[in-house]
Amino acid sequence: MYSFDEFERKVVARLFRLDPGRYKVSLRADRDGDGTYEAAVTQSQVAPGRFGKLTLIVPPKVPLFLEIDQLHADEYPRNQPDLATSSYYVKKKGSSLSVTVHNIGCAPSGPFTVSLLCPAGREITTKQLDSLPPATDFVPKTVDVVFSNIPDYARYQIQLDMKDNIKEIFEENNNVIYISQNQ
Repeated sequence: MYSFDEFERKVVARLFRLDPGRYKVSLRADRDGDGTYEAAVTQSQVAPGRFGKLTLIVPPKVPLFLEIDQLHADEYPRNQPDLATSSYYVKKKGSSLSVTVHNIGCAPSGPFTVSLLCPAGREITTKQLDSLPPATDFVPKTVDVVFSNIPDYARYQIQLDMKDNIKEIFEENNNVIYISQNQ
């Protein structure tokens, strides 16, 4: 790593595909420019989980080496579903709003809900859906959900599995804000 800034910068790294467990995170600097990263800038222990975030404060104009070592392995979780959507998959036409929900995980989702909320965060309506199959062939399985006769707002929030009944690979892709182009 290297920051060209004149000041410390907060950097957030997303850790893809880490095995579950506890890790030692070290950020070391090569302050004298000899190619050896000897000076510890920071050290910590974390249990980030799959797709977890790691926040680091990066000093300016110093070559850095980020090292992540597993200290303890947790039991690997069984296959899990991963419900997902984004604003790209939300369309509004008249008084109807449709959203495409994906299962990008490697297990069936089981029954789940899709909730539509107003700009203040109050629930407008919720739909109960059947299970989505897993993406074991690397092709996300999808279902289109249509909410009809909804109030006209400039902004909507769509929440998958709002009561968090499904244990998923990654929860951050269950919530989307959609800004209506009709306003």
